[in-house]
Amino acid sequence: MPHWSKNTRIFLPTSLILVLIVFLFLIETKKAFSNENRLMAVMGPLIMNGTLDEASQQILFDSLRENLLKRFMLVSHVVVDSIRERGFQSIDIENCRSSKCVNTILDFLDELEKRYQTRHFFQFSIRQTGSETHFSLKYSDLRFPEIIRHLKTASCKTCSIIEMRQALDQTTMAMLNLFPPTTQEAPKFVDQDAEQLETEAIIETDQKQQDPLTSPAPTAESPSFPTPAISEKTKQTETPKLQQTPDVQVKKEELLEKPEKKTQPEPVEVALPEPRNPYEIARDEYNAFLASQLLDITYSLQVFRIGMHVVIQLEIDEDGNLVNQMVVQSSGSKDFDETAMLGVEEIELKKLPDPLNEYSSYKVNLRIQNYQ
Repeated sequence: MPHWSKNTRIFLPTSLILVLIVFLFLIETKKAFSNENRLMAVMGPLIMNGTLDEASQQILFDSLRENLLKRFMLVSHVVVDSIRERGFQSIDIENCRSSKCVNTILDFLDELEKRYQTRHFFQFSIRQTGSETHFSLKYSDLRFPEIIRHLKTASCKTCSIIEMRQALDQTTMAMLNLFPPTTQEAPKFVDQDAEQLETEAIIETDQKQQDPLTSPAPTAESPSFPTPAISEKTKQTETPKLQQTPDVQVKKEELLEKPEKKTQPEPVEVALPEPRNPYEIARDEYNAFLASQLLDITYSLQVFRIGMHVVIQLEIDEDGNLVNQMVVQSSGSKDFDETAMLGVEEIELKKLPDPLNEYSSYKVNLRIQNYQ
């Protein structure tokens, strides 16, 4: 047996095996990266109110994440739970009772949006009252986390862990149905030869339309008729009828665009404004400053019903210290009034202007309303 045939018998099967291994590796790699079309989402930590044991909590939380991973790639809830380092126990804005809490959480969520380049945020909570267990899954946009976009809930009474998972799976699938699956468009293959034939046909038809006087060569089936010759004189005499001089066109445009003059109405008397009282000027400027400070308070009131308002009277001394505050007109909700009062206490007031120091103190009524 020749030496080269012996080497071929050894080398050829080895090469085929290596090619097969590389082919299988490429297939598995393609499958692994085919799921990267999923969107990125941030998952908040579990909020638990009740006596459910930690093992059951972890089972339900893992079941939720398993369903969400079918459509999203999730940022670990441990990253979101780092809000505790800033002194807050929950990432949920609805648990805040001060404007400082709301602003801190909003800034933290804004950092997450910029870091992970996503706007999807999910928050899962479990509440137990007696024998009833209630599940709540909220979805918010990280650009506006104070606004709840979608909310899906489910509840069960005296249910086992299996029944809890079934209820949670229904809630999760109902939420996922709100997001259409991401699909890639199939590439469009165009036959270049057919496209070239189409363009040539279009060019031919255009040439025929532009040059209607040209006649085809005579054939036996269709007799040819001579076309009348057009002299140079007739062409010169016909062209002025089709074209107009630019001077005439400009004059016509000027006549069309020239608006008609209207008669002026009766003149209005103009007089210098009367000088304002320095007290009124100082009062209006200081009230505008107070109105600008109410923005932080309205943030903390967004958890309440839209349209609720309360009127609080403030008493401020000449050094800008809050001497007294009282509710003049209640909103009808004790929690709303107390939240507004706490927000007013955090306002950093400035010293009163000189015209306002003529009196012992300055009193003003603030109307605080939930517009969101």
